[in-house]
Amino acid sequence: MHNKRGQAAMEFLMTYGWALLVVLVSLGSLTFYFGYDNSSFASETCFFGPGLGCSDMLVNEDSISLKVMNSLGKDMTSFSVSSANCGVPSASPRLDNGDEDLFILSDCSFTPEDLIDESLSLTYTFIDSSLEHIKDATLTAVVEGGTKQSGGGSGGGYGSDGNTIALYKFDEGDGGVISDSSANGLHGSFSTLGELIDNGGAETGTLDNFAGFDGFKGPSANCIEGDYCFYKAGDGSSGTIQSTNAFEVDMANTYYISGQFKSTGLGGDSLLYFGYEPFDENMIEIESEQVFTIDNTETELYEDIKSTDKIIKIVDGNNWVTNYNHERMAFHIDISGSFDDLPNRDLSNKDIVRVQPFGSYWEVEFDTVAGKTYSAGTKVRQHIAGGTYMYDGANEEYVGSDWTIYNGVTSGENIKGIAAGKWWPGTKFAKILFLSNLGQGPTYSLDIDNISVVSNPVTYTNKWTTGKFGTAIEFNGVDDYVEIPYNPNMELTDKFTLEFWMYPKSFTSAESRVIHRSGIWGVYFVENTLKFYTVAGERVVINYVFPPGSENQWYHVAGTYDGAEMKLFIDGVEIGIPVLQYGDINGDMRDMFIGTNSGSDRFFEGSLDEIRISDYVRYT
Repeated sequence: MHNKRGQAAMEFLMTYGWALLVVLVSLGSLTFYFGYDNSSFASETCFFGPGLGCSDMLVNEDSISLKVMNSLGKDMTSFSVSSANCGVPSASPRLDNGDEDLFILSDCSFTPEDLIDESLSLTYTFIDSSLEHIKDATLTAVVEGGTKQSGGGSGGGYGSDGNTIALYKFDEGDGGVISDSSANGLHGSFSTLGELIDNGGAETGTLDNFAGFDGFKGPSANCIEGDYCFYKAGDGSSGTIQSTNAFEVDMANTYYISGQFKSTGLGGDSLLYFGYEPFDENMIEIESEQVFTIDNTETELYEDIKSTDKIIKIVDGNNWVTNYNHERMAFHIDISGSFDDLPNRDLSNKDIVRVQPFGSYWEVEFDTVAGKTYSAGTKVRQHIAGGTYMYDGANEEYVGSDWTIYNGVTSGENIKGIAAGKWWPGTKFAKILFLSNLGQGPTYSLDIDNISVVSNPVTYTNKWTTGKFGTAIEFNGVDDYVEIPYNPNMELTDKFTLEFWMYPKSFTSAESRVIHRSGIWGVYFVENTLKFYTVAGERVVINYVFPPGSENQWYHVAGTYDGAEMKLFIDGVEIGIPVLQYGDINGDMRDMFIGTNSGSDRFFEGSLDEIRISDYVRYT
């Protein structure tokens, strides 16, 4: 019986063995030419052990994405995942019991299409304990291909690779500097609309924002970071320089004035006064003698005076002085103690030379005629000149040959007189002002750069919030924005990907900018319609309308252009159909803005995280 079975087997192999051989050779050939598809045969698993669920995962060549649930019965104050093959772990400040969150390990090094068995380390702390728990976990997965990043558009946690033009992770958590995590150094700054003037237009080689400069330099080594800067040459005069436009002053706000200065002339250190020229509500300049009062000099005229009088009689001149600069008499003063008459422009001619008692009255003698006609009983006070302007940034400073920052803080209104760091009484508007090289000859010269005034500057620690990964920046929709100065490294040609995570808080604004380079590419909202555009010969736009109630949640947005088509992805899903667009992207020396059109309007309200710009198509 056994012999018959063996004989039958041999007959089967002899008859059909050649066919089996052909099949095996064919499979080998297919493997050689097309590669072995691990994903068709591998069982992908993610095992964290009891109490911690791993409901979904995605492995790319540079990242691991894990969706983790806490089922341990206790809230965690911290939870992190790390791997020896990834440089940056993923962490969360909190993971409550029953909650699920997405964790992304970045800066990994995997080969697309490989099957990997990865060892993970979990570290966590419970809310009622300071003990740190460490737990091992494993995952088995096939690495996604390098040019297609699917799986819900995770995007944000990825690291920088050779195709990354800029990457803003917003993990600074404090300060006004926004760091680019790519190798291109496209760093930016977080600002507010309160930054009224930044370099006065010098960065573009114009003098539009200031009057009185002799010109500008740059780009050159003489200016900061090779940018443009102003200069004022010495001529022995006052060298007055002021901003062309005034800004409105709100006494409830705090104002920071700042600038950078360097002496370049052969004469040595240049003399600098730096601050404000104040104006009243009618844009009439406020002069120091109109607000600088002498304490306890309130009295009244003892008898009538004529404009031609040089000697005037007052009731009490006990506290009047003659040893200051340009003593004056102010008429029709407020004696209630509130000094509501300031700025008082009803003043006598300058210079009082004598104040002398005579029984029931005092004589006040002027260097010239009083120039006023008033009756006895008119309330008067003594004023003096106290400097020409408000020098809250620098007051009689000698600037050296190295770039030096001079700054100051101005807050609130001084009820009377002049005080450092206080607005003069009655100030409603102000201009930025300099006095440079005062009284110095033509061998003196002052270079000036990065002039700014910031109203209610950002408390930067309050601008960072919990992000999709780590921290994010929260934009208030009023005056918050990020500016990235132009750099040749930000130029793109025939293909790119723009991606980011966003948490919109409102769609009520008629238009708000998310990120863009004006006239080149960008993403913006018109109410609840998201628009992704590029300009390659002409402007082409893809639209996506967010339905009602879409606010206050995270979305991943990715826009791509491959030289022929534009595509838009929301949470990894392509929206609509591709839009035709041909040619190279417009190139221009323009800054990049986040959260605004250009720092002046169309502000975005919500949070942004993990903005990445790439020079190839990451989503297909």
